Amino acid sequence: MKYRRNHIFLSISIVLMMLACADVLRADVTGSILGVVRDRTQAVVAGVRIVATNVQTNFKQETVSAADGSYQILALPAGIYKVTATASGFQQFIATDIELKVNDRLRVDVMLEVGSVQEQVSISANAVQVQTEGTQLGDVIESKKMLALPLDGRSYLDLLGLQAGVVPVTSGSMQQDRSIGGDTRQTWATFP
Repeated sequence: MKYRRNHIFLSISIVLMMLACADVLRADVTGSILGVVRDRTQAVVAGVRIVATNVQTNFKQETVSAADGSYQILALPAGIYKVTATASGFQQFIATDIELKVNDRLRVDVMLEVGSVQEQVSISANAVQVQTEGTQLGDVIESKKMLALPLDGRSYLDLLGLQAGVVPVTSGSMQQDRSIGGDTRQTWATFP
């Protein structure tokens, strides 16, 4: 009886620990698009319907601008997006070629022009996107780049060295960060 009670207690404890750690183990592979909707006079516009569409998968997520004109579209999978904004009495706003990567918080401010819905203002986002909302680092390593790298022992941890602000923590110099015996266990530190 005592063995059975201990076994049940241990099983319940393991399940609770797994549920508590599930959020830590889940990798965040999404980004977000946010901004403020204004008209030509720089006044904020509330109630504007904003739609972010992934041009590769046609996945759509929409929101409505708040009373202060701000909007946020969260948990978007990485990809190339088109953002459209529509409101009655204004021309449709379209921003294309917005490249969203992992952990990005891209700002796409909307400028609405007075006019009918049949008219539209189109903006192509080919410029480099600078994140001013936070200091979190994240990067997508493309398969072409990954296959071209000479990885020591094919350790995925060596890919961390490609991320800006990440260096191996060692007691010696930067030249001594790889072991000779094939032991690829390293400690990595990030510096924003």
